[in-house]
Amino acid sequence: MIASGGGHTAYALAVGLRLRELYPRAEITYIVSPDDTWSIKRIKKLDPRAEIIGITKPLHPLEPYYTVFKRVSKTLVESIKNIDDGVILCTGSNHNLLPVVVAKTKHILPIYCVEDVFRFKKKSRTVAILHRFMNINVFLQWREQYKLYPSRSKYVGILYEKPIYSTRDQGYILVVTGTIGHRELFKLLMKTRLENLVIQTGRIDPRLLKRRGWKVFRFNPDIDRLIANASLVIASPGITAINAVQAYGKP
Repeated sequence: MIASGGGHTAYALAVGLRLRELYPRAEITYIVSPDDTWSIKRIKKLDPRAEIIGITKPLHPLEPYYTVFKRVSKTLVESIKNIDDGVILCTGSNHNLLPVVVAKTKHILPIYCVEDVFRFKKKSRTVAILHRFMNINVFLQWREQYKLYPSRSKYVGILYEKPIYSTRDQGYILVVTGTIGHRELFKLLMKTRLENLVIQTGRIDPRLLKRRGWKVFRFNPDIDRLIANASLVIASPGITAINAVQAYGKP
């Protein structure tokens, strides 16, 4: 499972934990970027029996493209060293490219990619590259995505993590903005009179949203507890929104 941070890690865990139920003795390995402490903590919490391997991510969100050249050789060496036998699931992002290429070169099959749940008109860049040039099979979350991938694809339904807490309503609004954060949304929230907010800011400094009654943090590997106890969830398009609706039945 290539867990590349944020929603990519959530997809990997959604599949990995269900495989764990079907095959309790399965050897499951998650590939993460060594600096992705959020993914590492979350995997250790939800799937403590799994192995975690570090492979450098060539390009993080919002970084300039030339950054790739500083890391690509390290990513390649780590991929050659760590990619061994077994089924591989890629979850999008540039982090998947070299590990999948190495696996394909070593004739390790099968290899599957998951297309993002919010892709209807345009393919994800990494998944499109691997599907076209490496003949990778793609898992689709909607039947409508067959228009994007008429060949080498299979509809599997919505991927989301299973609930791990009972659903309650503790009266707060949870705002989740992913890895990058959302400055415009934060500016709007600061103009409101809302008092009971719990806000995940991603890369944006939580101190910019100081207000009495608000709880603000960058990341929380136990985000499920916050979703389970919220009255309402406001989320950027991604798997957190799907988890909130499907796993916990939150508006």
